[in-house]
Amino acid sequence: MSDPNNLQPYADKLAERVRAVAARGWCPATGGNFSTRVDDETCLITASGVDKAVITPDGLMHMQLDGEPLSPGKPSAEAELHLALYRLDPTIGAVLHGHSVANTVLSRLGDEALIVEGYEMQKATRDVSSHETRLAVPMFDNDQDMRVLAREVELRQDELWG
Repeated sequence: MSDPNNLQPYADKLAERVRAVAARGWCPATGGNFSTRVDDETCLITASGVDKAVITPDGLMHMQLDGEPLSPGKPSAEAELHLALYRLDPTIGAVLHGHSVANTVLSRLGDEALIVEGYEMQKATRDVSSHETRLAVPMFDNDQDMRVLAREVELRQDELWG
């Protein structure tokens, strides 16, 4: 497990990235949740109720991937979803969950998946080498119970990671 004294570089970088996302209008006020993996067992995650535009490392919590808090505070509402993603794929280094107008509208355009094709930037996605590839981005119905949503992600992990 990570040494709490060595968290500062992770906390500084995550807080900086969150402020940059907020500056673009992608997570107004306390909206959105962000985390970064620290090691195989822990992550830092935004605490509940923190304004993302002015977040500092003090607005982050250290948590075990099993959900046990390692620092004081209340984790973000979507913490369980972040933790499930880290447990499912050890290559995930960060989870950035914004609430931009664009991603909110896009989330309403499909049932099971958002189909993306013909965009040069989709080549940034793992195992995609051409803009001609048809990319199906899995979509999930929102649920206020993050354990339910995290379980749905776990059940559909083959769609996410092939």
